[in-house]
Amino acid sequence: MKRLFILACLSSTILAACNGNNSNSTTSTDSSTATNQSSTAENTTATSPSTNNAVASATFKEAMDKMMSDMHTMQMSGDPDHDFATMMKQHHQGAIDMANIEIAKGSNAELKQVAQKIIDDSQKDNSDLTAFLGSHQPSKKTDFGKNQMDKMMKSMNMNMNMTGDVDKDFAMMMSMHHQDGIQMAKDYLKVASAEEAKKVANNTIKSNGEDLKVLKAHSGMDMSGHHDMKGMDMKVSKKDSSNATDHSQHK
Repeated sequence: MKRLFILACLSSTILAACNGNNSNSTTSTDSSTATNQSSTAENTTATSPSTNNAVASATFKEAMDKMMSDMHTMQMSGDPDHDFATMMKQHHQGAIDMANIEIAKGSNAELKQVAQKIIDDSQKDNSDLTAFLGSHQPSKKTDFGKNQMDKMMKSMNMNMNMTGDVDKDFAMMMSMHHQDGIQMAKDYLKVASAEEAKKVANNTIKSNGEDLKVLKAHSGMDMSGHHDMKGMDMKVSKKDSSNATDHSQHK
């Protein structure tokens, strides 16, 4: 009887030890599984730098497209002073949007500095243009606004091959943007009357010219006024071409 009692105790001890080992093994397996799942989740949610750069570069194009869409829906009064102020205000806003992307996503210190200058200059001009538009009543009837819109649509409605390099793409798109802004300001000054709008036009020519000295070194674009063919498709689609000629004067 005593022997049976001892055997029973030994069996209980061995069973308990086996259960303990199984529990430890299960816990270890669960811990390993949890670690692997966590690692997989981190790898899934992580985004490579090249992907982030590609997204940022695409955002430059989106900002340009938004600016052109907003300008496309503008109603031209026929008055050169009024129409220039309306278009340049939106043009400046497009520059501000792209400059903000460069500051947030870019890495080149010199270009970031230029981006901040663009924001400061554009915001000041837009404040002056808003005040001017609030007090100015259109009084002339010309094709200035329509002609400028046609030029800008033909210049900007093109397929650009973004490089995925945030700094280079910012410099390339802002160079194109600034050159068109300078041309619009120069065309306006040939028919300008309002001193407030003329001041903004001259400021635009001066500040954009200053910016282009830095931008051209990073963009691979020609400063002569004709965009470098390298890195972009200059062909305008039939749809975009028709949009550029659909603008009419609105009373």
